[in-house]
Amino acid sequence: MKMRKGCIISSINHFVSIACHSNHGRTMIHACSRHMHTCVKMSSNFSRLHFTKLSHWTRSLHTLPRTFRQNESEGNNVYSSQKPVRTVVRKQRRGRSILERPGIPKIETFTRANLVRYLASQVVYHEDGIICVSKPVGLGVHQRSQDSVANHFSLLDILPDIATLLGEKHLQVVKAPEKNCSGITLLATEPSVAARLDQLLKKAKTQRIHTRKYWAITVGVPRPATGTIEALLATEEIGNRKMVVVKDQTSQGSIQRGEVKKTSTEYAVLDHNDSCALVELTSLKAYKHQMQVHMTTKLCSILGDHTYSSRIQTVLGVPVVVDARNVQPCTQLIKKEILHQMNLTVSMMSSVPLHLHCVAMTIPKWRNGEDLVITAPLPKYFWKSLKLLNLETHT
Repeated sequence: MKMRKGCIISSINHFVSIACHSNHGRTMIHACSRHMHTCVKMSSNFSRLHFTKLSHWTRSLHTLPRTFRQNESEGNNVYSSQKPVRTVVRKQRRGRSILERPGIPKIETFTRANLVRYLASQVVYHEDGIICVSKPVGLGVHQRSQDSVANHFSLLDILPDIATLLGEKHLQVVKAPEKNCSGITLLATEPSVAARLDQLLKKAKTQRIHTRKYWAITVGVPRPATGTIEALLATEEIGNRKMVVVKDQTSQGSIQRGEVKKTSTEYAVLDHNDSCALVELTSLKAYKHQMQVHMTTKLCSILGDHTYSSRIQTVLGVPVVVDARNVQPCTQLIKKEILHQMNLTVSMMSSVPLHLHCVAMTIPKWRNGEDLVITAPLPKYFWKSLKLLNLETHT
C-alpha cells in the first residue's frame, strides 16, 4: 500500500491540529510523530531527502516548549507553545554620595603650595583691611603639635604665603571656626585693624549681640523648634582623650577658676523631615565643641559628629542621653533609612565630615555706624546632603 505526498502532509496537519487543541497535547504530539514515520515508510514517492527533513521536523516536535497553563474555570491543563516568561530582577544601582560627588577636600593630602592656592580661592570678602576666607573642614588654626603628621599644615603655618599671594604684607587671625568646622574665618591685614575688630566684637558680646551664625544638619529633630540650650561645660580626660562633658552641678570656685564654663546656644529649626533637620545656631561665647555637645542634650547629633554622637543611645526604641564616662567616641551610627537617602554604607560613614558651617559674621558699626554682614556659601557637599535629605534653606 502506497501513500501519496499530499496524503502524508494532510495527515500530519490533522494530527498537529488535534494535538494543539487537546487536553492531552503531549500524548498527541508523540502519536503524531510515530504516525508520520509510519506514513513515510509506506510511501514510495518520498525521497531520502524528504525523509531526512521530516525526521528533523519530528525531533524538533519533541523538543517544543511544554508549558501548560491551568484553566481556572475548567481545571484543565492546556498545552501552549509560548515560551515561559522569565522575570529578571535587576539590582538598583546605588546613587552617588557626597564622598563620591562632589567629594570632600582632604586637607591632609594637600601640599603647602596647593593649600595656599586653595584658601586664596576661598576668599569671600577683601576690603577695608578685612579678609574673610571660607575655611574648609579639617584645617586647624593653631600650630600643629610635634607628633602631628608632617604634611598637616595649620592656618598660621601658611598665613604668610596667603598674604603674599593676595598682595598683602601682613595677615593675622581675628576669629575662626574650630578645626572640624567650616566657614568664615576673619583675618586682618594690619594690627590696627585687628585691634579695632577685636574691640567691636567684645563690645557686641557685652551687649548680647550675636556676631556669628552657624548652620548644621542634625540627625534627629530638636524639640521645640526654637529655644535656648544652657549648660555647664568642662573638659575631662576620658580614656586617653580629653572630652567636653556636661556638668549637672558645680561649685562657684570651679566657675571662677575657669574649670567649668557657663554656656548658652540659641537654635532655630529652619527645615526638617521625620529624621533630620537643618538648624541655625548662634552663641555669644564659643567653648570648645560647645554646639556638638549642646545638640546631644536635645537628643540630636550633628551629621558627621564622630566624637559625641555615641552619647545618644536607644533604649526600647526611645533615644536617651547616657553618661559620657560610659561610652567611647566612635563612628556615628545612623538609621538605615538615612544611609539609603544619602547613598552611604556603614563603612563610608567614618569619612563623612561634620556638617557645621559658619555661614555669616556680623561686625557691628564697622563703617559709618552701619553693621557689616559677611556671608560664606555652604560647601558643595553640604548642599548635596541637604538635597539628598530633602531639606531646604528657604533663602
